[in-house]
Amino acid sequence: MDNVLSALLLILLLGSGIYALYIAIRLKKTYTLFESKFLYPANCAPKDCVDVEGFIAYMLPKMLILGLVCTVMGILLGLSAFADVIPLPEWAELYVIPACGLAPFIWVTIAQTKAAKLYW
Repeated sequence: MDNVLSALLLILLLGSGIYALYIAIRLKKTYTLFESKFLYPANCAPKDCVDVEGFIAYMLPKMLILGLVCTVMGILLGLSAFADVIPLPEWAELYVIPACGLAPFIWVTIAQTKAAKLYW
């Protein structure tokens, strides 16, 4: 059961981390809003944003940090749980890595709620 949960967490962390990095890179390159359920607050469409530049400046660093933290935590989990390259204690795999992966999601969710009030 441990390996199944570790595999699911690995997929979640790496998948969301890489996608958040993609969003950050695309925002930085194009500096325009695009369709993404991962970037915008609930019920906020990109076309309804009143300050596109302000929203991008506000969310870009948060997406970058989310992507980097989740990707690094996913790599650490993969190297520890499946490759045994980095021997982490069991408590670190069970509690520290998931908490460090969850914290930026909570932070970005709070930032999205604030962004909904500021930019929509």
